[in-house]
Formats: sequence, C-alpha cells, structure tokens
Amino acid sequence: MTVRITEAPTGTIPHRVLADRIHPDRHAVLVQFSPHEKRPGGVALDLLQAMGKDFRVVGANSVRNDEHRLYAPMWATAHGITTVAVLDAQQTHPRVVGWLLDLLPTATTTVLVCEPGHAAVATQRFRDAGIDPTPLDWDTWLDQHKEPPVNLTPRGALDEGYSLDHLPKCDFLTFRYACRELNSTHRFQTIDSDYVRVYRAAQTVTPDESAVISHLDAMTAAATSTASMLVAIRATQSAFFARGHLLRAHPDRLLGVLSCTKAPRPTEDDWRALRAYIRPERAATTTLYLLGVTANALNGTTVDTVRKALSSGRIAGRTIPEGARPLLAAQLVRRGYERAAAVDSYLNLKGERRHLEILIAARRDLGLPIDGRNLRNDDTSNPTRILHRLGFEVRSLQ
Repeated sequence: MTVRITEAPTGTIPHRVLADRIHPDRHAVLVQFSPHEKRPGGVALDLLQAMGKDFRVVGANSVRNDEHRLYAPMWATAHGITTVAVLDAQQTHPRVVGWLLDLLPTATTTVLVCEPGHAAVATQRFRDAGIDPTPLDWDTWLDQHKEPPVNLTPRGALDEGYSLDHLPKCDFLTFRYACRELNSTHRFQTIDSDYVRVYRAAQTVTPDESAVISHLDAMTAAATSTASMLVAIRATQSAFFARGHLLRAHPDRLLGVLSCTKAPRPTEDDWRALRAYIRPERAATTTLYLLGVTANALNGTTVDTVRKALSSGRIAGRTIPEGARPLLAAQLVRRGYERAAAVDSYLNLKGERRHLEILIAARRDLGLPIDGRNLRNDDTSNPTRILHRLGFEVRSLQ
C-alpha cells in the first residue's frame, strides 16, 4: 500500500482541478472526510459515495455500517481503483486514513491532498501516527491525470435533455406550469417541446383504453428513460381533459406498463445510473437483463457463466460495454467472498420473484424503461395484457 502527500499551489482550489480528472471511469476516486469522523463505517460510506453510490435509491438506508465496510472493498476491486485522492488531508485524522487503507486493494495508491502551505505539518502528523507518506509534486501528479474530463451530466440529460429529477411530482393540471418554475429556460423548452408534440398528437386519439395505450406506445417508442414517458402521460391527460375526458392515470403503474413492452436498449447512461446501488446483486441483476439475459434465466445464471463472460467480453450474444463490467464484477467479487463454487448461482437471490422486484425498483429509482411485472413477450400485444388496465382509465366529463 503506497501513501503519497501533495500540496496544491497557492491560489488553487484542489477540488475544482481534480473533480473531472479523478473519477471511477479512470480507476480513481476523489473523497473527502469530515474532520469529526469517528466511525469506520462512516469512512466506508464516504468511499461508496465517491464511487457513485446514491443513498436515495431503494434499500440504501437499510444498509448497516458493517455492510458498508463489506461492500466498499468489493466495489473498489470491481472498479479496479488504483488511486484514491483524499481532499483536505491536513484536517483528516490519521485513524480515518488508516480505516480507508484497510478498505482498499493492496495495489492502490492513496494521495493525501493538502491545501496550500499545510503539507509539512500534515506529513509530520501522519508520521507520528505510524503512516509515512512520501512527497509528490503537484504538477507531476496532474500530468498523470491529464486525460479529457469525464462527462458528469446526470442521467437522462444526455439523450433527452432532462431526467426524472427535473420533473415535478404533481397532477397533470399543474404539471406544465411546475416544469417551468422548476427548470431553467433552456431545459424547460426541451421538456415543453416533448409535451407539445404529444399533446397535439393526443387531440385526435379515440378516448378509449386501447387507443390511449397505442398512442403512448408510439409517443414513447424512442424513450431512453422514464422521464420523457412521464411527460407524455401528463401531456395526454391534459389533451384529453381539454376535449372533455378525464384520463385517470396512476403514473407508476402506467410507466410500468409502457416499459414492459420495450426490449432493453441499454446506453452508457444506464450503466452510470446503475452505479447508484450499494448492494451488488441489484446492479448485477439489472445489468444482466439489459445485456439480453432473459428474466427467466437470471436465477439460473452461474458464477462460472459470468466469470467466462467477463473474460471473453460477451454474454447472451452481446458485447459487454466497459461501463457494465464493474457492475457484473462486484457481484462476482462478492460471491468469491462467500466462497461460491463455479456452478453456484451468481445472483443468489432469495425468493422466486426477487429478480423481478429488482427490475421494478430499477425503473422507479433510476428511470430505466424496464419493468418486471409483465415482461416483454413477442407473441402478445398491449391490448391482450392484463396489466394494461391497471394503470389508467378514461371517463367522459359530459
């Protein structure tokens, strides 16, 4: 384990310089600890967040401190982390750095980044605590990380210009107004162009359930997240209301219905979104499904199957993108910790429908247009699905 220490030049704000250089996509992590941190689990928590974990997603708040310490090394190994940069090292307690080192692979280099003028005192403080960092020139270090900046755009903003975070949680009557109040002018124009397109198309749709489903299917055929699908639902509701019909829609159910008719079309945005999960089995289950492993085959996928897939770079007849590899590798590392045999289940999920519940949660948490309750079947169409009636109904107001 190598520990280095560096100091930013006077007038330099380290975080601004390093934020788009030190990133898991580059096998590096940028982390900052509270000077009052007193728990090893808290250090693991900060490390997980630095690797993209989001505590707003399902199950995150129920993960205990001991699980944080279990999962953090798994994800560090899966991402192939070789460098961890610790900001504000001059105020980081040496025991916190010691806990961090315990979580990292042995080949990882930890760089303690100090504010200007603090490196000498910080170096002595760490040495007194038994950690001996060697000096590292700031400019030399930056030259080692001079690749083009990593794109940090939120999910959905790449392909559609907005994500679920940019849409209000309100009824269709105030949806358009709330969008304008919530977003910048440019983003609102992007949302509103989708809204107006669907609204105009809905003005000629027959007010019955089959016609509405067909209309929404057509309007969301190219959707890469559920954000644009939600805009289509609200615009259709508004158009029907103007025509004297009330389209009562349960957004979550209707989004599930629309999603389950679409074959997975994963993008780089999806792989980035799946990093939000702390528990490796959630990310791995959804990744396998997006890569073409059928829902029925998920539980039967073995450790050896995934190990060979990562080695060959292909699974279910598809090439595994770079962004998907850590998502599969983390669960493989976990099964290794659990001493699973090659023929054992890779996902090791409890319950016959657990994999379907995970797919549903991925749509709700991350905006992925997939669903597990009624998966796509080429031999059936929307009107023949039982679930198509659970998401909405059309009533005349006259």
